[in-house]
Amino acid sequence: AARQAALLRSAWCSVAEPFAIRSTSHWANENGVARASRASISNGSSAHVFKLTLVTVAMGRRGMAQACPLLFTALPLGWRVIVGVGATFHMERKQHYLRLLLEAVQTSHVTFVDASDILVQQPPAAALTAHLSTAATFLWAAEPICWPFSTWPYNLGLDSRLICDGIFSPAPRGSRGARYLNSGGFIGTVEAAKQVLQAIERGVHRDQLNEAGSQAAPAAATLCGSSAGDQWHAAAQYVRNPSIGGQMLDHDGIIFASGGLCGPVEGLGLEITPGIQPPAFCNRSHTVNAPCPVFLHFNGATKVKAKLKPALARLLGVYDAAIGAARGALLKAVHGDVSTVDLDEPEARLSGESRSKPGRKRLSLQLSLRRGQSQCQKSELCVYCTIKMNATRSMV
Repeated sequence: AARQAALLRSAWCSVAEPFAIRSTSHWANENGVARASRASISNGSSAHVFKLTLVTVAMGRRGMAQACPLLFTALPLGWRVIVGVGATFHMERKQHYLRLLLEAVQTSHVTFVDASDILVQQPPAAALTAHLSTAATFLWAAEPICWPFSTWPYNLGLDSRLICDGIFSPAPRGSRGARYLNSGGFIGTVEAAKQVLQAIERGVHRDQLNEAGSQAAPAAATLCGSSAGDQWHAAAQYVRNPSIGGQMLDHDGIIFASGGLCGPVEGLGLEITPGIQPPAFCNRSHTVNAPCPVFLHFNGATKVKAKLKPALARLLGVYDAAIGAARGALLKAVHGDVSTVDLDEPEARLSGESRSKPGRKRLSLQLSLRRGQSQCQKSELCVYCTIKMNATRSMV
């Protein structure tokens, strides 16, 4: 019995204190959110454009190339983008990378999104206006799938509803029903983001120490430390520390539309709305508070990510042209600048022991969208995006 209890404890990532049932409230002013969401159809006030910075991490073998769809849709809309680059990506250090990126942010607010599976369809003014209309200082993306808590070892072999329903409270009445945290996106003040990331880092460090000291079932402990990565640690921090940074979840998808097991377009009933320029996927139902989300997140299985390519073509207005185009034909090209931060740093900097700031450069990009082969990864339309990096210059 003692060994079994130790196994369950290590399988639950050696959480020292019990999780509290999350008591959430909806936005303070739903009418304000609805108005802000409708306003997001247009470009909004230019006064907010340079008060919000978009950060992402594009490290590892694919490097900047994995962020091509994200940048292709963000740069024409006027987003200021900072990309963390480096040769090797370690999922357990994601919060470290983001903390380093925050050092380069010079605006009052920041939003983070994953690099490889997100499209942008609204300008920064719309994102900031929608965020300021909520009661949250820091807003996480939300999704309808309870992951990783519904899977082994996090569910302890029990009915996943016992775990998920006990940790996350129901989505507010009248919302889209996305009740679970998705670590692939957040928006908030820079100060709140620092507080939340520091809390996640403390949790990672504590769990690593507990797992290292666990004498029972080291394989289970290893699973907990690596199988769910940032999603586990972000969600664990959220339910452990509900007050840090003024965190809330974007239940309505007013900023982040996350797909879960199906793409955000199909799963949330979004469709290209006529008359909107640039094009945007919106929900025209009068019962939904947020008809046009800012970010479309194609998270989950490969079949979900395959839906990103046709959505990208529709957002860029080249879907019909791509259908009849020859393989390799150029469909669209854009130019833009991003800031890059070198995250290949020594351990001292990653652990926060050094106050020196990472190197930062300004990079000029040329992005091209071309017609791919007739079918790729079971997608209805195959297009591929490439990045050519031109001149760079160092920044202070």
